[in-house]
Amino acid sequence: MNSILNRFKRKADRPNKTDGLLPKREKTIPPHIVVCKVCEGTGTKNGKVCPQCKGSGRVIVSCEITTYVSAYVPEKGLDYGI
Repeated sequence: MNSILNRFKRKADRPNKTDGLLPKREKTIPPHIVVCKVCEGTGTKNGKVCPQCKGSGRVIVSCEITTYVSAYVPEKGLDYGI
């Protein structure tokens, strides 16, 4: 199992952005308001105004996610009993 996990960690197995051969899925999470993780929503950190949220206790976050989908190719010599 460790050999399988190591395959995903190696940079050689990661797709090249210029290849365009692997299908990819892109998702954008629109901006939304969440509790500040630096001050845990209090607005202060160590008795001072939180530098992250400027004292409001809230921040606006958004995210763009790109997932590359590739086929699983088992390594030679491994028998999974399938």
